[in-house]
Amino acid sequence: MFKNKNQYAVGKIQIPKISFCDGAIYVNGDSMYPILKSGDIVEFKEISSFNHLI
Repeated sequence: MFKNKNQYAVGKIQIPKISFCDGAIYVNGDSMYPILKSGDIVEFKEISSFNHLI
């Protein structure tokens, strides 16, 4: 997803009872409304295999 791009750590995201995430982005637009709204923050974690999905 981020290969061959500059990456900079700008902070640390940690939510109690949830494993560490690899990054976060702001939602832009309302196509997922009412679940996600513009301005919400979505965290993501890179996985190496679909076997790790619950």
